Amino acid sequence: MNNRWFKVFVALLFFPLPLLAVQTGKFRPNFRHFSIEEGFPSSETYFVQQDREGYIWICTDRGVVRYDGYRFKVFTKKDGLSDDVVFKIYEDPSGKVWFITYNGLLSYWNGKRIVSYKYNDHIRRYLQNRVTTYKSLIVDRKGNLFYSAQQMEMIQISANGKVTFPNYLNQNQGKGHQIIKIGDQWGFKGSASDKDYPQAYLIDGKKKTYLGNFGSSDHFSLFTNETDVFIQWNSEVISAYNSKLRESFKSLIFFGGDEDYMWFGTIDGVKRKPVRYFGNKRFGTETFLEGYSVTSVTRDTEGGYWFTTLEDGVFYAPGLAVGMYHDGKQSPHMLNCVDVNGYKSDVILGYANAYLELNGNWTVTDMLTYCRRSVFLGDKLYISHGLDEVVPIEGKKKYRTTWFKDYYIDSPHSFLFVKTSIGRIHDNGKIEFIYNFADDKGKYVQRYLETITEDKEGRILVGNIHGLFEVKDGSLTIEHLERELFRTRVTDLDYHDHWGTIVATRGQGVYFMDNYQVTRHLTESMGLVDNNLNRVYVDADQNLWVCSNKGLNKIKKHPDGRLEITQMTIDHGLPSNEVNGVYVYNGTVWIATKKGIATAPENDLNNGILQGQLKLELIETDKESFSRFRKRLTIGANREYIKVILRTTNFRTGSNRHIRYRYDSNGKWLTTSTGELLLSKPNGGDYSLEVSYRNENGVWSSPAIIARFTVDQPFYATWYFILTMVMLGLFLILIAFRLRISQVKRKHALQKTINELEHKALRAQMNPHFIFNSLNSIQSFLIYEENEKAERFLLKFAHLIRQTLNNSREPYISIESEIETLKSYLELEQMRFKEKFEVELICLLTSQEMSYGLPPMLIQPFVENAVLHGFKSLDSGGKITVVFESIKDQQLSCIVKDNGIGRAASRKSQQSGRKSYGTKITEERLAAFQQKYGDHFRIETVDLEEGGKALGTMVLLKIPVVLSPGSHQYQE
Repeated sequence: MNNRWFKVFVALLFFPLPLLAVQTGKFRPNFRHFSIEEGFPSSETYFVQQDREGYIWICTDRGVVRYDGYRFKVFTKKDGLSDDVVFKIYEDPSGKVWFITYNGLLSYWNGKRIVSYKYNDHIRRYLQNRVTTYKSLIVDRKGNLFYSAQQMEMIQISANGKVTFPNYLNQNQGKGHQIIKIGDQWGFKGSASDKDYPQAYLIDGKKKTYLGNFGSSDHFSLFTNETDVFIQWNSEVISAYNSKLRESFKSLIFFGGDEDYMWFGTIDGVKRKPVRYFGNKRFGTETFLEGYSVTSVTRDTEGGYWFTTLEDGVFYAPGLAVGMYHDGKQSPHMLNCVDVNGYKSDVILGYANAYLELNGNWTVTDMLTYCRRSVFLGDKLYISHGLDEVVPIEGKKKYRTTWFKDYYIDSPHSFLFVKTSIGRIHDNGKIEFIYNFADDKGKYVQRYLETITEDKEGRILVGNIHGLFEVKDGSLTIEHLERELFRTRVTDLDYHDHWGTIVATRGQGVYFMDNYQVTRHLTESMGLVDNNLNRVYVDADQNLWVCSNKGLNKIKKHPDGRLEITQMTIDHGLPSNEVNGVYVYNGTVWIATKKGIATAPENDLNNGILQGQLKLELIETDKESFSRFRKRLTIGANREYIKVILRTTNFRTGSNRHIRYRYDSNGKWLTTSTGELLLSKPNGGDYSLEVSYRNENGVWSSPAIIARFTVDQPFYATWYFILTMVMLGLFLILIAFRLRISQVKRKHALQKTINELEHKALRAQMNPHFIFNSLNSIQSFLIYEENEKAERFLLKFAHLIRQTLNNSREPYISIESEIETLKSYLELEQMRFKEKFEVELICLLTSQEMSYGLPPMLIQPFVENAVLHGFKSLDSGGKITVVFESIKDQQLSCIVKDNGIGRAASRKSQQSGRKSYGTKITEERLAAFQQKYGDHFRIETVDLEEGGKALGTMVLLKIPVVLSPGSHQYQE
């Protein structure tokens, strides 16, 4: 398959394809190229066709390629093809796509995969190992297959595999070439001998039409439309219904067409001609893709064109109405077209250092500066090129050169210009200066200005990188202009009665002004392709054209004020989105771009959108894939991802496909530009995939649901599992709670018992201690023969013992009982210490509070410390004050105060290492209370001093109380 002429030879077997009209003249569509780099198995391509599902199929010598708008997929013999060399594709009435290969055997795409034709054995026996260049295939609506190879009879294979050689196809219609109508399709049967039977016939039912004598049928193509049948033999194409109409082309390898145009593929490009001019020698053809052997052409459902070549893969044009103008005279560097202007049909193009007049075939080169603008005053042309003077162009009587950055035609005989100065040029060559920055002494003087216009009131407005200014009395001012325009770069200005003052900006779109006020503001959100604008232009029909680096906008203003905004970009066929200028005349738009001058019919711009361009191709997960979809798909639980693979029939937008999607009609829109939507670790539930897409005109399609699927809940997320777990959990919690309650109760009871036993033990230890001290006092009275005092002491001691015995049986006693016991104890201590201190006991509690309970003999140890240690060195004058102050938050505030020697002196007087047994008992008891009550039981000891001299000690007690001694109702 490496010989080029053999490739030309075998390419002649292709079916006819449709086409679209383009402009005549020096025109070249803007093609996109697909080949090895995009995933093709080979750059040698034979045939292209779009099936009814929207897929583009491309035949190559190494398999067949399917394009879904996002990705190219290659199918070979291992995928079911009968041969890797695929010459032709045919779609039958049922939608099966058949592949005709080099070895003559058949296979087809059934919507899911490629399947080998189950009766290929019949075809193999029919061919008898012949390799022919042309094969005809027809499948009717009943599934009957009609097949013929070069110089062989046509066979019929029924849907159940029965093979016949129908007489009505082979015997009764002569022995020459036959173009046969089967149902509503046309097929071809070659002559058994081109030499002996060169006649050709058109067979339509019982009607037989002689077409003429032809030689070999090796080079054969067939194309039909509603009114005619066209046949190619070798390099000649004829009309079956008017054999006098014919066309001949050198090295013709393909022929096809549609109701409007015909395509003729040759080894040096593809030619097209309107059907109505077929056979008319006075009407020529246009040629595209010169230098390529074009083997087929097809037009897709969106109006794009596909061209296969033998040398370099496939070429695609979004449409043939928009393309580049080229006459072969521009040098390679003349691509960046910076300006376009015209007077009627006389069009002037500006390049970096040259101007080109399309109708006059002349250029002005060697410019002193970068060319910017050209302007016509009537038919007189002024070109900006770097000289301040107005200089005539040699050989062009009405053409002159000068220098300016921008202009505005203010009258039929003059135009305003702007550069570092502002002036007016008259058609007689006179220059009148209006503003010079060197003479401007105002606040807003600007050295460099970019654009100029004049409104209906005669106000001259200019713009530059710093914003918009008005020229007034030889100075620039912003006095009456809106502040938002001061800080915005103004790239172009214009005035038109239909629009008012037009202000194009860099970054904020376009403003419309009237009498200094902004009346309208257009941005991307309203339909502009970009907010960064290059230039604006108003045509003869009052349409506004807006140029940017992302394409071109056309804005039409309706009588009711409504704006209709359309756009043109590379998706429509522009060679570049960077548009520098535009000129419209007689329905043709001339567009200056970074990559050359383009032309388009003015009415080619529209806002239309074809619905249903985005389709669902496949849904796959980490465990399975789905290509056939019911109303709702069910997907198993615990999937790592769900990938939704899309396809499209809108091939114009290329990789710039904007899609928004969501899985819930109330969800937030997500955006992407790829054809794959990924949902990671999906939760169980119902999903409805809703999508919308933006076409090449910037229009969003109506949202549509393209897939519904349900993801199963994992077993642990099902309602019955959750309910079971909840019930089990509640049961376990109940058991644990009851066990815990029982444990806490046992622990609490045990701790209570332990605490009470500890308290009783401590109280039991205190009673002997107190008795021992009291007996020592009685002994002292008896030794010193103070019998009366001893008797009185014994009575009080007996009373105190009874109180102590009664209190020791209870964990709590009333405050009143505690005070009585404390009084009895202090009276005994006063007698024992021979009245060397006095006692003041103050109670500020109510009668109800006196009934509250507290642990017995809890205050007594602090009183005892005051007596034993505070008054140790005193002979008289001691005083103990005990104050039962208040009860707040079930805490008794109590103060024990003495005027003894203080704690520091007491510690010095004690023997080293000796510690009172009573004090130890008291500390242990207090520690037990501290552990039980925490912060509710507090002791604070304060040393009373004045000028460094000890004045005694004060103990502040916070003791928890219970509501009644018998209830133990203390709330922690």
